[in-house]
Amino acid sequence: MSPYLIDCVSRDRAVSEVFIVQESFASTAARLRDRYSQAVLSIDGSIQRISGTRLDKVLDDDSAEMIIASLGCGLRLGRGAYDDLFSIQQLRYRKIIIVAAETSQGRYIRAKVVSLLYRFTKPLFSAGHIYLATADLTADMSDGEFAAKVLAPATRQIVQLRAASTMSRTLAQLDSMDH
Repeated sequence: MSPYLIDCVSRDRAVSEVFIVQESFASTAARLRDRYSQAVLSIDGSIQRISGTRLDKVLDDDSAEMIIASLGCGLRLGRGAYDDLFSIQQLRYRKIIIVAAETSQGRYIRAKVVSLLYRFTKPLFSAGHIYLATADLTADMSDGEFAAKVLAPATRQIVQLRAASTMSRTLAQLDSMDH
């Protein structure tokens, strides 16, 4: 299945957030979200390896293309003149929350999304916009439990990711995971 975005009503970045969700949780997240402020971007496990991949190949990947387009801030290539393709002021969401199960498939998806965002939107990490859901998600989780652990701002279990000197090494390890 192709990736798809179910956007939120608000266009105010101060209150809007997007959940980049493993496909198996997308319908639950879409059904339970706060439609005013929470968008859901469903992606499947077909997202390709990012490390060492040419830009044209990365952007040929439907999931990668949808993630970059949905965020609205473009991409940063780190090549001087091309840096104007990225504008943090154009970011559509205050928080970008990556949601995946603690399975090999979920870890694979999470690693690829973090790697993509780090490679092409690194300033979002420094600005504190990237988060990981840390709840132990399972297929038999109740709607109430999912809403409380992932969607509800007061009770959700998320951790903020920040760019650090060890991030490149961590991403290399994540990227070397077999699917």
